[in-house]
Amino acid sequence: MTLIIKNDHPPFGIVVTPPVVTDSEQEVIPIDTSIESTNGNTLQVIRDEDDPNKASVVVGSSGDAALFVHFATKEGQQIKVLSQTFHVTHGDPKQIEGGTLSFIGLEDAGSDEPPTPVEPPPPSTESAAAAVETATSETASTEEAATSGEGTTEAAAPGASTESTGEQAAENAA
Repeated sequence: MTLIIKNDHPPFGIVVTPPVVTDSEQEVIPIDTSIESTNGNTLQVIRDEDDPNKASVVVGSSGDAALFVHFATKEGQQIKVLSQTFHVTHGDPKQIEGGTLSFIGLEDAGSDEPPTPVEPPPPSTESAAAAVETATSETASTEEAATSGEGTTEAAAPGASTESTGEQAAENAA
């Protein structure tokens, strides 16, 4: 199983418990312990000067590394090897700068489809009540103006004036 950690992870410790190795006479054979990393830029091992079975690991750049613990006799005969693989990923984003999007060799030819309309958010209940009240008062004002023949408007061709006088409104009504 590979352990996944971020490259901004603080240093962590290792404590090794060496195996007990005996000979055929049940005498304990002294064991040396060594701890190493396969990628010192990703995981740097710092041995404890007072205890060969302890170390600290400093996490560096992103990448893959394995920590190996070798147990050997004083004569150098390897007894056992323990290992753990690590995948070090980028840390959390701290700062983001820039970023653009450009298209090269692409012309806007338009689209046959109309643009999709974007719906505005629904009004709040206060806004809806105010809109109904405003629409009601505008309708009453328009009806009064139509009966008096003042301030009425009608649709016109593009570029033509949309204003009409009370006389024109009367003619249109007839």
